[in-house]
Amino acid sequence: MTRPWRSTFGLVALVASCFALATLVIGVVAYEVTHEALEIQLDHRVAIETRALIDEGDDGPTGVAAAIRRREAARSTASLEYLLVDPAGRRVAGSLDATAPTLPGYLELLHYRRDGEHRIAQALTTRLPDSSRLVVAADREVIDEMDATLLKLFAGAFGVMLLLGIGGAWLVGAVTRARLSRIDRTALAIIDGDLARRMPLTGAGDEFDRVSATLNRMLDRIGGLMDNLRQVSSDVAHDLRTPLTRLHNRLDEALSARDVDEKRQAIEAAAAQSRELLDIFGALLRIAEVEALSPRTHFQD
Repeated sequence: MTRPWRSTFGLVALVASCFALATLVIGVVAYEVTHEALEIQLDHRVAIETRALIDEGDDGPTGVAAAIRRREAARSTASLEYLLVDPAGRRVAGSLDATAPTLPGYLELLHYRRDGEHRIAQALTTRLPDSSRLVVAADREVIDEMDATLLKLFAGAFGVMLLLGIGGAWLVGAVTRARLSRIDRTALAIIDGDLARRMPLTGAGDEFDRVSATLNRMLDRIGGLMDNLRQVSSDVAHDLRTPLTRLHNRLDEALSARDVDEKRQAIEAAAAQSRELLDIFGALLRIAEVEALSPRTHFQD
């Protein structure tokens, strides 16, 4: 029984699966790298904005609150979210509808609400000298959208690669099976005795044509040897016919002879005739030995 992965279809499907797997791995790596780059970009953006707010509000939380109000007055769809709370956690400025983190630093997932919708942002919390906390957040919508787009692209690429691989495997397998079936039918015909049949050639000059041409040369060689064998058999039959006829006649004479001397002479003649036949057979055996050694001598030369 042929193992599936050893057939032509199986091998091509295996190669296509490897390419699809490689596409999947590349997609996962590209997704992770792009996702990480976007997160770093958002972190960099909120860090720059936090530093700008602190620099503008050099007179303390009051100045930072004023800077936040100016930015929110000029808000755009791509604006950042701000929140300034006093040491007790009460809101001082900013419209970010979220609970201010108690610990300073970056927070990858900050849950907040905007326009009645639940949203997620990346935030940076900074503790001011008077223990007030400044939170600057950037919505993660752009990252989520990019993630969804990348997933769709790579899923589509993986699906297309898989479909092309399966289609290519089926096509290559079908073509290969068709070529091999013609060769198989020809071989079976030759086995059944049709020695004149030859392997089919398409003229494409591909591997199948080269193998078929080699097999045809081998069959031509075998056909020539069979013709020589038939000729030798015919010649031997003609060469042996006369001595065998003489031997048969001598034995008939010996059987029909009444006189002992005549019988002896007939038997001696038959013995001489048999020795002649043995000499002919010995010569034929020597010729066969020479023919058997000639290919070896040719290869040794």
